[in-house]
Amino acid sequence: MKISDHAVLRYLERFKGIDVEETRRSLARVMDTPRMNDVIEFAGQARCKVKKADGIFCVQDGTLTTCYPSN
Repeated sequence: MKISDHAVLRYLERFKGIDVEETRRSLARVMDTPRMNDVIEFAGQARCKVKKADGIFCVQDGTLTTCYPSN
């Protein structure tokens, strides 16, 4: 059986008590820095990866698409 990303997200939210909207706000705070805004603006519609102390953040078309630890 395949499991969709939507199902995983809802399981984490509804069964594990993870506040998805707070997580979204937290990521927005991480991304909303002058450096990040400059990189995103410079990249425009292109894909880019931004390394920060707490991880690597991938952006495409002004949208955070994924992130992972930098270690």
